[in-house]
Amino acid sequence: MMVRKSGKWSMTMLNMQLTRVNQPRLWVPPELLRGLPPGPKSGAICLGDLILPSSIGGPNERPAVVHLFVAADSRSGHAIAPTVRVPGTPLGAGASEAVLMAIKERRQIPEKVFVPEPLFAEMLGELARVVGFEVRVKRHLPMLDELLRDLARYAEQHGDGDSQTIH
Repeated sequence: MMVRKSGKWSMTMLNMQLTRVNQPRLWVPPELLRGLPPGPKSGAICLGDLILPSSIGGPNERPAVVHLFVAADSRSGHAIAPTVRVPGTPLGAGASEAVLMAIKERRQIPEKVFVPEPLFAEMLGELARVVGFEVRVKRHLPMLDELLRDLARYAEQHGDGDSQTIH
């Protein structure tokens, strides 16, 4: 940990023991589950994330990185509008909200949600149980890879290379 003492920065060792909580978490408030489409489940959604090479924040605010969650319908290839993870929100909450937004935009609950990382599958487990879809880890999701590549390319072309402030 970096500590400032007498106008100088010094490094101090920080020893912390973190306890892992193994209870399932829904990560989203129950009101976000209201209004989910009824009817039979169909298709699949691919979910991924991307950290853009830019920052957001006001003139006197500390800049924060832009972390997007991106979803696409696996059958049609339709990309659902990316959601920005609000700084300070847990990763599981951002992923869960992105899945719920994709479900609402598709107007249909998917049979499966494909994610590229086991961590996402773990975080979405309780939401999957409550809503009624299956989460599968699939390392190679070509449609999602292409979408993430295009978003990263767009961010590089429209940023100044290092960072930009978005108001």
